[in-house]
Amino acid sequence: MEELENSGPELREPRVRDVGNGLKELRVSAREGIARGFFFFHTGRQIFVVHVLQKKTQKTPKTSLELSRERMKVVKRMLE
Repeated sequence: MEELENSGPELREPRVRDVGNGLKELRVSAREGIARGFFFFHTGRQIFVVHVLQKKTQKTPKTSLELSRERMKVVKRMLE
């Protein structure tokens, strides 16, 4: 997260992947395992994390992507 805070929207692959419509996936590896965090930027550098999961398979579960997209929509509506 510190790297994301410091680099903001300039942070790119392999650390951050664009999954569409402004939603991004942060890739994090640690001794405990691999985690993914889904987030989006609002008004420049303001970051909203909408979902975090611990990876157990190679592919990100479709349900996690759908949940993240829905939460992003809800947050964006609240910000209007």
